[in-house]
Amino acid sequence: VLPLLRAEQRLVAMEDGSRSAALASESPTSVSSSSSKAIRLPLRGITAGETTATTKQNQAKFWHGSFRVLGGAESKRERVLPLLRALRKVETSNCPLPAPAGDEGKSVGPLQIGFAYHQDAWDLPKDGCRDTWHTKCQGLEYSEQTCLRYWARWCPWALQFNDLEALARAHNGGPRFHRALKTGRYWRKVRGALGVEGGEKGGYAGGANPPPEGPATAITVPLLALSF
Repeated sequence: VLPLLRAEQRLVAMEDGSRSAALASESPTSVSSSSSKAIRLPLRGITAGETTATTKQNQAKFWHGSFRVLGGAESKRERVLPLLRALRKVETSNCPLPAPAGDEGKSVGPLQIGFAYHQDAWDLPKDGCRDTWHTKCQGLEYSEQTCLRYWARWCPWALQFNDLEALARAHNGGPRFHRALKTGRYWRKVRGALGVEGGEKGGYAGGANPPPEGPATAITVPLLALSF
């Protein structure tokens, strides 16, 4: 595609040069009539992987406006409960509460939630009071609610379709977890914790819905909830 775009740009540049020379040799009347013609602008080649401001705005509008988690984030708690328990095991080894702070005091509670993570989840100001975060995140139920709200905001598709890997990696690396290699290593730890909690070492670690035994069964796929 790019060679074709460059060829088009060179052709347009040659045409513009010829047109300029012709206009210079014409009379003022002919110049005014010629200048009323439509001018072809060269195309701009967009390299692979380039993200424009418009693209970012459209993505934000879709994920944070059009895509909704059916039934709300709280309705998914029971389904992702094994994942939440595995996160606690990886983060704090199921230690008694209150759990010690990690990351030099930047993460607190049984799920090691950071301040920015908390503010994003509850839609609070970035420069808000830290007392609520530091105190309430020591509770297991509040921490789990915070995770659910964070996932519903930044990766609602993963929460809707029970993509446990995306949920775990987003918890560890934020909305751009796919750019951080550490989140892959983190998921392997969580997957191991899921397998242990399932009672089978090296068994199914996909989360709350293990594959059915026996003959194949029909699978109901939930529909996307979109509003335009």
